[in-house]
Amino acid sequence: MEQDDENRLKIGHVEVFFLETLDDSTTNILTKDWSLGNDHFVMPAFCFRAEEIQTLYHDLVLNDVRTEELQDHGWFVEFDFYDLDNNKFKVWEPKTSH
Repeated sequence: MEQDDENRLKIGHVEVFFLETLDDSTTNILTKDWSLGNDHFVMPAFCFRAEEIQTLYHDLVLNDVRTEELQDHGWFVEFDFYDLDNNKFKVWEPKTSH
């Protein structure tokens, strides 16, 4: 990922535009459909599929990026991280069977 001076985040060949909000809103989505047993769950609007997720996780932690714990769900591994405006992002990597 690479950010330029015009509020664009470049992810490979794709550009995502981020605009400033005037009411402190985020891209986070409040849902009850994701986490069983909870009446609500904060779901990120953007989920990234990764390769070498553990390396990415450790790099973000070492660079003081706010992250949640790396979680192993059996067939995939995931974690959430936040930008400076408290937008939540999810990163996941499927496990390969050997």
